Amino acid sequence: MMQQIASSESSIKAVPDRLPESPTIPEAEVSFESVLSMAIRLPPADKARLLVYLASAVQHALALVPPPPTERVQILGLWQGLSITEDDIAEARREMWGNFPREDI
Repeated sequence: MMQQIASSESSIKAVPDRLPESPTIPEAEVSFESVLSMAIRLPPADKARLLVYLASAVQHALALVPPPPTERVQILGLWQGLSITEDDIAEARREMWGNFPREDI
């Protein structure tokens, strides 16, 4: 499958879904800095092709990663052993509504 990018400069060649493996360069010798320095020297059309390829590769890689498990907080029994009386509720209401309406707002 090939992808096409339109450019105002010139027509950019199609980008393959997979780049060919390079058997001549061992993985240990490739660093981010060396790849970045090579990418900076590319002509604008090739930079665009590289961006499209990398965006597609990252999307594919992220689709394969399972979402992290969500941590559930157990609230069963949260209020157990707590006794709230009507007087406690009335006092909380008086505290909340005591300054309402405020004149400075």
